[in-house]
Parts: sequence; structure tokens; C-alpha cells
Amino acid sequence: MGATAAIAMIGLGSGMSASAQKSAGKSQQALANYNASISDIKANDAIARGAEEETRHRLGTRKLIGSQRAAFAASGVDITDPDSTAVNVFADTAALSEVDALTIRSNAAREAWGYRAQAQDDRARGRIAKQTGDNQAIGTLINAGGSVLYTKYGFGSTTRKTG
Repeated sequence: MGATAAIAMIGLGSGMSASAQKSAGKSQQALANYNASISDIKANDAIARGAEEETRHRLGTRKLIGSQRAAFAASGVDITDPDSTAVNVFADTAALSEVDALTIRSNAAREAWGYRAQAQDDRARGRIAKQTGDNQAIGTLINAGGSVLYTKYGFGSTTRKTG
């Protein structure tokens, strides 16, 4: 095989390899970005579910306080007297319920934060994968250039080829 054919084969093989490396990096980036978008959806869902649960909890508390009011009133307790036990019970129920509601909200926010952190990580991994593919492709082409020079001119050999 002549030097020209060898050079052509080196060039063709290296070009195909470089193209495959770039493609692999882009594909990995696309997959990572897809995974990140799924994590974003999960984060938004966590916030929405948390808001719904918080609302349901507050509605349940209103019902509970309504039941307490009815029970106290049926027992003959003045539920409008600010010094009555009934008013203290209502206030305690509302305060403890608010702590629970805020815990629900906080838990949803933490869950969403975890998904958003995963999305950031996925996107970073995608950028790294793309850059790695690009760098590998460049390395392949540089190596091909060296192989072409070696094949054409015999650099590094003890006998030097001319022309």
C-alpha cells in the first residue's frame, strides 16, 4: 500500500472516529438534559403536592376547630369568653396546626430542592460529556495528523523518506 493510500485510510478512520466521539458526547448531553428536565418536573410536582397537602391540612383544622366549638357550646361553655378554656383550646389547635402546615410546606420545598440539585448535576454531567467528546475528537484528529506526518515523512524512523 502506498503512502497516499495509507494517509487516506488514516484520515478517513480518524475522521470517522472523531465524528463518533463528538456524537457520543452530544448524545450523552442530550440524555443528561432530558434527565434534568424530568427532575425539574418532579421538583414542580413536589411543590404543588405540598401546597395541596398544606391546604387540605388547614381545611381539616378549620373543621376540627368547628367541631370543638360545637362540642363546647353543647356543653354550655361560653365560647366567646376570651378567658375560657374553650378559646385557649381553639388557639392551641390553630397554633399547632400552623406548625404542621409549615412543616408540610418545608418538606415539599426540601424535596423540590433535592430534585433541582439533581437537575443541576445532570446538566453539568451533560456539559462535561459533550466537552469530553469534543476533546477526544480533537485528540483523535491531532493523533491522525501525527500519523500522517509519520507515514508521509517517516519522522522518528532511522530512514527518512523523501517526497
